[in-house]
Amino acid sequence: MRPRIEKSAKEKAKSAKKFTITITFSEKTYERLARARARLKRGEGKKAKEAAVEAVPAGTPAAPRKRRKRRGPYGRPLLRAVENSGKHEPEARKGLIGVLLHRRRAWDRGDYFSAVAATCGTAMILAFSFLAWVKLSWVSQGGSSLLTVGVKGTELGAPVYVIMALAALAWSYMVATALLGGERLKMDFGVVLLLAGLVIIPLIFVALSDNKEVYDAAMRILGRKGTFIPIEATGYERNTSWPAYLMVLSGLALSFSGLTRLSERRTVAVPREKPERDRGAS
Repeated sequence: MRPRIEKSAKEKAKSAKKFTITITFSEKTYERLARARARLKRGEGKKAKEAAVEAVPAGTPAAPRKRRKRRGPYGRPLLRAVENSGKHEPEARKGLIGVLLHRRRAWDRGDYFSAVAATCGTAMILAFSFLAWVKLSWVSQGGSSLLTVGVKGTELGAPVYVIMALAALAWSYMVATALLGGERLKMDFGVVLLLAGLVIIPLIFVALSDNKEVYDAAMRILGRKGTFIPIEATGYERNTSWPAYLMVLSGLALSFSGLTRLSERRTVAVPREKPERDRGAS
């Protein structure tokens, strides 16, 4: 018998020291291993499907696939919906009807500028109508002025009142459209402002061109004041004052505001500048 000091082979194996070796790969290596593993799984899946197809008899009908109905557009219809979502106007609104109908879009700087220009133009028309448009001066034989009368715009008859009414109605329509939207008021307020300005400008010249109406208005003013024309007066001179010219500019402001509202909005892609780091690298 050998002494028990000598250990058996099994005990030596149990008492032997154990070492653990850890191998660490880089992230790219892990990604490559994951892709290789995925390719192996796909290959095994294809082989399993082919084996299942070969096991099925030739005359057996294919099992119906269960399809889940998706809600809303998907695929190409979804891409078209996303592409058309950025457009302000639908494609169906073309031609004259598309110009007249209300613009269903969010207000931008052009629309706000149009509203401000229309407000200023309307205020100027209503204010300058109560100022003197024409001045009549009775002169002597030597050319010196003996008497001067200023004729206000409101004293020139019906054309001026029509001008004031058109400006007020166009501005009121713009405010109503902004508050109510295009559901109740189908026509865009830009069309109303444009037409109002185009009608107001000729009416201003019609009111100024009627010399008989201007002279009768001056005589009515003198009659109310109890003033008589001097005996030394041999004639009179007519001069158009600055409020009449500003009235024309106000009508142009209304038309321009309407055109600004009706103008087409287009977005232009601005090229982005490269950062300084990219410039240095290039």
